[in-house]
Amino acid sequence: LRGGVMSFDGQDDYISIPELELKEYSFAAWVKTSQTGGSLNNRRIFMLDGGEHYYAIQGNVGGGFGIYVTEQMEFNEYDWQFVSNVWTHITVTFDGSTVKIYKNGELTETGGTGIFGINRALRGEARIGGNASFNGGFWQGMIDEAMLFNRALTKAEVAQLLKATTGRLEPVVVGQPAERLSEGLVGHYPFEGDANDASGKDNHGTAHGQVDYVQGVIGRAARFYGIDNRGYVQVPNSKTLKFTDMATIALWLRIEDGA
Repeated sequence: LRGGVMSFDGQDDYISIPELELKEYSFAAWVKTSQTGGSLNNRRIFMLDGGEHYYAIQGNVGGGFGIYVTEQMEFNEYDWQFVSNVWTHITVTFDGSTVKIYKNGELTETGGTGIFGINRALRGEARIGGNASFNGGFWQGMIDEAMLFNRALTKAEVAQLLKATTGRLEPVVVGQPAERLSEGLVGHYPFEGDANDASGKDNHGTAHGQVDYVQGVIGRAARFYGIDNRGYVQVPNSKTLKFTDMATIALWLRIEDGA
């Protein structure tokens, strides 16, 4: 979503983090998988393994995800399912008494600790993407922008976090959307080290003068140095770029101090 991403093969990949002990927490991440339905069951996104007790955020048999604690104590979200190969932002918060589950910034489930006695399991070695001691407990897909907090985020903070980490997401068509961002797109220049067009129309640009590629809002960005350096990107005079009616141009722009 923003630069690099971690890819997990569903077989034995995971990231380990030194032992943690939490009284409150929030875990958030962008996740994507090709698995759907029951094939997601027990595939772990994040877990704390304390040996005798463990705690996991994982896919469930319904194709969504939930929280699983030692001795088959569960708290699941079944009202929605992951869509194959589509990025989803998930957040789980715990304030010492209440667990909340968010999907794409929206609160979808709330439950008390009486459901499973979560407190005793919030300590141990942390892992992202799998469980070294459980066959089939590995995430198959991608995880990005994973964040762990030692407090429960508010709903407003979850929404802010979603906005701050949103990158170039694949469009998802549901019903009759008001926004069809791929329709009519004839030029898309992410400037990831070059001026190539990512719209599929092959309207690749050519950089002239001093144009550098630096860290941007999402991945890389093109940096221009003003009139003295005369840097610019030239795009071709193609049929798809000849507008006869309406047009929309959108971009991220930053002007340096003193400009």
